[in-house]
Amino acid sequence: MERTKFPEEKKSTSFKAMAELTSENEIIIHISLSGAFRQQIYNNIINKNIVGGKHQTRKIPIAKRNDEYQPIAEKLYEIIRSHKKIIHPPRIISAWANQIRRIEEENGIDFHRIKKALEWYKDHVGDDYVPVIESGGALREKFLKLESAMNRKVLNGKKPFIIVDGLQYDLKASGMYVSKNGTPYIP
Repeated sequence: MERTKFPEEKKSTSFKAMAELTSENEIIIHISLSGAFRQQIYNNIINKNIVGGKHQTRKIPIAKRNDEYQPIAEKLYEIIRSHKKIIHPPRIISAWANQIRRIEEENGIDFHRIKKALEWYKDHVGDDYVPVIESGGALREKFLKLESAMNRKVLNGKKPFIIVDGLQYDLKASGMYVSKNGTPYIP
């Protein structure tokens, strides 16, 4: 889609519209916008790509999106390094950040679930029936198995967290399950 810049005009919210019917029974609508209203529409178009009638947010470069996941990748590296005595160069850890980003973006798994699973993994590396995770790709591939392992481990006869209707409730020291927003789970 080619983008053209609109010239500056006086602020106004008026517009004119005209519709025409083509020989293929398609309706074409022509809209003439002016002033601030046109600039607002122009800004929305610049910030979004419209493909096949669907709005898609303009992509932020992958390297920039990976920056948010770099601390998690570094935490995973520290866990692996402390247990396996393996050293990886920074470029490998950056590649892990990319895989961890994909867990959220492509698999739809919440960022906080990833962090929580990694915290749990730090304390249970090498336990029976806990998946072996030695890279960002392995974390992505085995994430659901890792959460299953978390659920199998019980605290005072209770699981560390439960998911009900898509909402996660964490087990608190009081023995109650509470959501992130503080709502207690009442069975």
